[in-house]
Parts: sequence; structure tokens; C-alpha cells
Amino acid sequence: MNSVSSGLLFGAALLAAPALIAQSSVLEDNFETYADQAALDAAWPRLTGAEPNISDLQTSDPDATANRSVLSEGGNRERVFGERIPTDEAPVIFSFRFYDPFVTVPVDPEDPDSPRFPTTGREYAEIRLAGANVFAAGLHNSVNDGVFTAAKYQARALNGPGWIQLDADRSPGWQTFTIVLRATTFDVYVNGVLDPNATNRNWSNQGVDRVRLGGGLSTQTPARFDDISVTIGTAPAITVTEQPEAKNVLIGGNASFSVEAIGPGTLSYLWRRNGVPLEDNARISGATTQNLSITDLTPDDAGNYSVLITNDLGDSVQSANALLIVVPLGDFIVDDADPEPLFTLSGTWSTSAFGAPFGGTARFASLIEFEADRTATYTPQLPEDPRTYNLFTWYTAGGNRTVDAQYIINHQDGQTIVYVNQQENGSQWVPLAEGLTFAAGDSVTITNLTSNPVIGGVVIADAVRWVEVVPAPPAPPVLVPDVDVSQGVARITLKGVPNTTYRIVASDDLVNWTTLTIDTTDGDGNLVVEDPLFALLPKRFYAIAD
Repeated sequence: MNSVSSGLLFGAALLAAPALIAQSSVLEDNFETYADQAALDAAWPRLTGAEPNISDLQTSDPDATANRSVLSEGGNRERVFGERIPTDEAPVIFSFRFYDPFVTVPVDPEDPDSPRFPTTGREYAEIRLAGANVFAAGLHNSVNDGVFTAAKYQARALNGPGWIQLDADRSPGWQTFTIVLRATTFDVYVNGVLDPNATNRNWSNQGVDRVRLGGGLSTQTPARFDDISVTIGTAPAITVTEQPEAKNVLIGGNASFSVEAIGPGTLSYLWRRNGVPLEDNARISGATTQNLSITDLTPDDAGNYSVLITNDLGDSVQSANALLIVVPLGDFIVDDADPEPLFTLSGTWSTSAFGAPFGGTARFASLIEFEADRTATYTPQLPEDPRTYNLFTWYTAGGNRTVDAQYIINHQDGQTIVYVNQQENGSQWVPLAEGLTFAAGDSVTITNLTSNPVIGGVVIADAVRWVEVVPAPPAPPVLVPDVDVSQGVARITLKGVPNTTYRIVASDDLVNWTTLTIDTTDGDGNLVVEDPLFALLPKRFYAIAD
């Protein structure tokens, strides 16, 4: 993968859910069979918080398929079903519905006409192993320093990525979440659509044995859950064993994607960009093979690439998305999602998708739990010859961020240390330094060293950008005549680029031109020449020849 990337991105296409066939049901509950509150309490014991109860939601349910559901006002309920270990051959499929009231309030409480945003809170269901939250999905939102983050649903996995901001927008009414847990990866479906931000993501598999509703609940409105199910599924007949990988490539360069899959019958392939099928042409080859190649990249080639794999038995499976970023020349970005040696970590860092990180994720490290070698280093694939760049950084801001994140900038003239207040100006390119000279091998390192360590405080390592400073083109040379009539002499002064050779030509009819001089400007860009024929001709023209 190249080290460069850019903002030339396209929205990810939503993917249709693969056919996972339920093999055995572990838990199914639509809350329709409980005679009273005591019966519900026996099946779903209360853990903490206010008194949850059975609530009649017939008028709130748009599809009227369930008249009753669990209503939780600040409390949790939990049901144990016995430990299961997800595998690729027998994934655990956890599905539930919850009601999103999607209440909006004014940004400015004193101005009811100000822009409105959804209220925040935590309304999610968890599938757990004993006391550990293995996987949670639903609504987990907040507003950080005025930055609105409550328009999306989220999901997280134990020892995997932090809270992932899903692609699905919030909407009022009942929402259905389905989580497919495999041996080392998981998928999240929102209302039957595979979310591109939670496709084939990694997690730490320690097994599951219970479901909790209302975990971490702190909302302005009650949380309602319904149609809880845990099933053991069978994997699709076709299995993708090697997913296509994301690429960051300079404009004009070449990109290639490949996929590996196994399954019965004869496999066929169809590559797509942002969900649109590709066809072979002068620049694209392999659109219906395992290996896709694109040459002479343009900005229009940027987007999410995936491949639909089918067989002659009627089976199909969709690969994960691979993001292609096409970058203008002289614009280099290294993101925390890039592999080594582009992005290198030492010490303990965590991953989060909360807020609006560049590329979908950011790393964070504690300020109070200091480790001397806790660093994040960005090393772009810059040209070998030294060039001048302006430097920028991207991070998610928040009230618990450090006010003096340390950036160690290694460049051709030595080392520069810059401190950044990460509580402000987040989720945009923030200037770090201007006019520094970099070449291949130079880097930027973020540390968790700070003069203001606080409990719960963190430093963010997300993305760093090098933008080449291209000198403005020199002004075109000009000729300035200086005629001395008494002496019959024309002196012509050329004002151009210092120490540059020019040819000055002359003509008396604008048709036939002769060389007056070929000479080099001085250090100030001036070249003076005299024309002895000026006094002998009725008219005279001068020009700068190529």
C-alpha cells in the first residue's frame, strides 16, 4: 500500500445481506407469552435501575407485528442461555429490535428557532460472556464540544475496534440490528442491510452466554426492545478466505485488487465500484476475474471496491469493501489504519471510531497511564529528493483530550517539536508546520508526553498530511526599450529570471527576424543590449525568442 491518500472519497455502497441459514435456535423472545410482570422478571431478571415492565406498544409499532415489548427506564435486564463459541462454520447470530424515538432539541436552548439535533443517550443491547460485554449495538451518542455525533448508530466488540460509527442514519421508529459473530470477524446489519463500516471487522472471540437489554442506559427517553433472538447459523456455501485490501495511490498510478474464495461448483466474479458493476476497457482489466487492475488512475476511480462471487449452483457471497483513495501529486497522507512501516505503534494504544476520525478510526492513549515508549509514528513514502512541504494533522476533539499533544517532526534540517490542543478544532486538517524540507525516511511521531496529565485524559493519533509547496511560476520575461534619439541608439532591457539565458530578436517588418543577442541575465534578472541599426531604419520591433 502506498503512503498517500486524499479526500477524494466516495460514499460506500450498502451491501445486501448474505444468506445465513439458522441451524438451531438458542434464544427467541417476542415478549408475547408472559402472563404478568413476575413471569417476565423470572425469565429476564432485573439487574439495576428503575423498574422495567411489559409495555403495550401497539400504537408505536409501525408494522404491528409485535404488540408488547420490554420497556426499560434506566435499568437492565439479562437472560442467560449457556455458553456458545462462534466459529466460521457455525457463527452466532444475535438479532434484536429497539425503538428509536429520535427526539430533537434546539442547539441553543434559549433560541427555539436555532438548528435542531437529536437528543443523546445510550440505548443498546449486548451479547455477553458472564460479566464481559462481548458485543453491543444500538444508540451510543454524545455531543463533544458542540460537535454533533448523535446522527448515527454505533456498535462495538470486545478487544476489537472501539465504538464504530455505522453508516446507517438514525430514523424514528423500530430498528432491527443483526450481528453475525464468527471466529475472528463480525458483520453488522441494520434493518437487513450490511453496514459497510462494520463488515468483516476483527474481534476477540471469548464466547457468549447471555443477552442484556439496556446496558449502559442513560437516555432522556425510555428504551424499548423486542424480538430478541440468538441462533447458530451455517456459513455461506462460498467463503471469502482473503478479502481485497484498501489502496492509497497517487493520481496517474496503478491499483490492483484481489480476492480468494472457496466453495462448491465453478466460481464466477464481478467487481464493483460503489456498488456499480465494472467492465473491462482500456484502463480496467480483470473485472470478471479474481484479480482487478486499473491503470492511469483518475479522481473518478476513487471509491469502495468489492466483488460479488457466485457459483453455478445458485450460491453467492459479497466481499468486504476495499477503499481506493486517489491522491493528487505532492499530497501525502498517512492514517492510523495504514500498515507498517507507514504507521507504527509502540506501547499500548486503543482504537476508536467515535466522532469523525479520518479514514473511519483513530488511536488513543491514556495520559495518566504513562509509558515511556508509547508513540505513534507516521512515515510517508516521500520522493528521495528533498522537497518543501506544509504539514497538517487530523484528530477527533473532545473535552478529555490533552491540551498539548506532542508532535515530533523529523525533517531534513533536524527536528521540530510542536504541541497541539486536541480539545479544539477537531475532525479537520489542522496546520502543524510550514515550509519544512522532507525526503524519503522522514517522519512525524505523536507521544503521550504532556504537561497536563489527567485521569481519563487521552491523546489522539489519527492522520498526518504532507502537502508539497510548489513555487509559483516565475513571471514571464519582458522587454523595456530605452531610446536615446540624440545618439541614435536603442537600449533594450530584458527583465526575467536571474542567471537565465535568453535570445532577443529584432525585425523591421514583423516577418523577418534576426538574432540581436543570446546572453544571460545578471543576479537581478536584468539583461541590457543595444541595437546599432535602430537609427538606420524607419521602424524597429523587438521580441524574446523561444
